[in-house]
Amino acid sequence: MEARAVSRAIVKGQHFAEITVLLDNGELSTLLGPARRNRPEALKDCLELRKVAMKCTDDSKLLILKKRKKELEDVTWTVKDLGGRLLDGAEGPPPGFKPPSWMPQADAVSSTPLGYVSPGKYRAPVKPTAKEEESVYSFKTRKLVECAEADVKELVSSGDWESKAKVALQQAFKKFGPVLEIRVDFKSDDGEKVASVRFASAKAVELAMSKALRGWLPVGDKHVRVRQPAVEAKAEWRTFVAPRRAAPALESAPNKKRLRPNERFANKKDVEDEETNNFDAQTGPHSQATPKAVPVPPMPEPAQPEPDRPVPLALEEATSVEDREVAKGEEEVAREMKALLQKPFSQQKKALKAIRAKWHPDKNPDAVEVATRVFQFIQAHDEWLQHHGLA
Repeated sequence: MEARAVSRAIVKGQHFAEITVLLDNGELSTLLGPARRNRPEALKDCLELRKVAMKCTDDSKLLILKKRKKELEDVTWTVKDLGGRLLDGAEGPPPGFKPPSWMPQADAVSSTPLGYVSPGKYRAPVKPTAKEEESVYSFKTRKLVECAEADVKELVSSGDWESKAKVALQQAFKKFGPVLEIRVDFKSDDGEKVASVRFASAKAVELAMSKALRGWLPVGDKHVRVRQPAVEAKAEWRTFVAPRRAAPALESAPNKKRLRPNERFANKKDVEDEETNNFDAQTGPHSQATPKAVPVPPMPEPAQPEPDRPVPLALEEATSVEDREVAKGEEEVAREMKALLQKPFSQQKKALKAIRAKWHPDKNPDAVEVATRVFQFIQAHDEWLQHHGLA
């Protein structure tokens, strides 16, 4: 019997369990499990989620599977859960089922689907086919926009340019639609280094590309070249423009006419008549022409410097047992807050909420004083969190 659900462990900064379900209506649907620290924990999630996925092929929204994923987010796997041969057959179809025929085939002769060596063992496809380009196994979909890495590096001056570039791209692209993930230093199919932005919908990608004048999209006070590799309608969107081509000028804010108090509530016709009379009086035979003032475009606001990063209390400065516990807690919080920038944008706020809940005084009745001081350490860096879009 063919399997209706398969699983595998993938790495996107952290380890995830990926479950692919063939629905009764013939469509493929994919769900990612909770973020894990290592591969064995992701394989354990594969086993748990695959059991539920086999029973919900008639639900296009996978509500039961999503509920199970929510439960696993609060579960911490132990060595006892991951030891021995408990993780055998975690990837691929469930034991007793043969590889599904709806997977891409390696060739016309072999009957084994591409990526499957034997039941329970998964091997990544070597070369994606045209059919797979729209499937859940390829990062290159119609919901993806790529930016030239040379332009992305110019957005920031120096230092940790990858995290700063992610923040700049997220601020620029979120106005078109929800941004699921941003990758920098990503190698595209043509071998070129790019930064990729993945949206939640294809409409957001089309809107972003339509706003890219001559292939350039404004990001802050600069431009980046963008392309959509999987587009079919417009061939000019699939490639970057030549780097020697100048970017279009940034549009300044429109000059709005400042109305007098009596003009704000007057009829439009009365205002036009008054302007016509003023024009005739200024251009009449006895009037003196006055030079018209040329509007000066506003100066661009300077980029805000990054606030100070969280710095914990040094252990050498600790003079008591409580100070040492606080120093250890602040060091752990500083390390976790710095790691927030490496997570996908869809998980950053959830991880920050978990850090705050862990050190809230009400959650630590046995060590209220230590938890209060560590929680105040987190609150003292709200400005740094707001700078990175997390406050």
